[in-house]
Amino acid sequence: MSKKSRQPKHHSLTIKSKVVLNRIVEITNNSVKLEINEEGTVTGKYNGTQFSTIENISNQDGTSTWNGRFIQMTAGATWWFQLVAAQLNP
Repeated sequence: MSKKSRQPKHHSLTIKSKVVLNRIVEITNNSVKLEINEEGTVTGKYNGTQFSTIENISNQDGTSTWNGRFIQMTAGATWWFQLVAAQLNP
């Protein structure tokens, strides 16, 4: 008797977006703070529209911090997401 192994169910989404606005929020001697606004589509498990705002602080030493807020809207529901403090260090 063979047992069927259960594979975790994966749901994929494809997000295609474009930048609609870049804004320089603050410039200091050591860093630049930018705000990037995007809009696009979500397809896959569900279909809808996505809007996002990404805040980026780029430091003179090459490091940066990213914070993002996302909203995805479909015909039946709306989801909000927030990505907090992704850091890049070269």
